[in-house]
Amino acid sequence: MTDFRARRVTQEFTHTISAAPSKVFPLLCPVREYEWIEGWTCKMIYSESGYAENNCVFTTNFPRGFEEIWSVSAYDPERYIIQFVVTSPEAYIMKLDISLSESGTNSTNISWIMTFTGLTPKGNTVIENHTGEPQVTRMGLVFKALEHYCLTGEMLKKSSLPPALHG
Repeated sequence: MTDFRARRVTQEFTHTISAAPSKVFPLLCPVREYEWIEGWTCKMIYSESGYAENNCVFTTNFPRGFEEIWSVSAYDPERYIIQFVVTSPEAYIMKLDISLSESGTNSTNISWIMTFTGLTPKGNTVIENHTGEPQVTRMGLVFKALEHYCLTGEMLKKSSLPPALHG
């Protein structure tokens, strides 16, 4: 019997972007993220369409630096809802719920809820290092990059940001 006690942390982020949900939602895809997230890499494991869809599976080591397996567990483009289950088998599991809603003309409210559960002591440490204030900073960058791309069609480069925002 082990004394391990799993750590669970849920963080919710909300943001409004100056673009319609129909423009924002398709960008929440591992393939499309190459267009707007500097440094993004992934390996598509399974997708019938080649893009995000229900039951799509891909791997990435971005941004935490070790491999994660991502599975799309809910995908509803008509209601602008996507859910991922993210697993790092020797560390943690994370559920990511993203929903978009219209906020006036050409504006989108984003709800981004991340629930991390440690599977091991290493996972608990990762959760401590990747939640709280560090995650608030990262999410600020994600929202800034997404909005910049929606408005300009160009990737926001970290070099154009103040050093404190490089994340």
